[in-house]
Amino acid sequence: MPGYQAPQDTVAQAARVPLALVGVLRDARAAGTLAEPDSGIMGLVLARQAGQLAATIAPDLPAPVLIRALMAWSQLFGMISFELFGQFVGSVDPAEQFFDHAVDLTATFTGLPD
Repeated sequence: MPGYQAPQDTVAQAARVPLALVGVLRDARAAGTLAEPDSGIMGLVLARQAGQLAATIAPDLPAPVLIRALMAWSQLFGMISFELFGQFVGSVDPAEQFFDHAVDLTATFTGLPD
């Protein structure tokens, strides 16, 4: 919603999941098991946004890793929303195998080892 700002007392709780994902990526990078993606062609605006995100939450991780983490986080929340609201009914119901497969592909996409 344009102009929406979350109440300050909800920000820390909302940040737990993405920060947990960033922690996993940091640990993988420190262990030498994180496959870091090419930066690709992000465009100037996204490159600036990625740099600001890195500086804010994880200066030790390359910006392209954080962009993929953001994609993974939004995909995870989308899948959870689909499951909660019955959007998988009639396609992949029950959705456990789909969810497991999607999580495996997303982990690979973010650079985590198999």
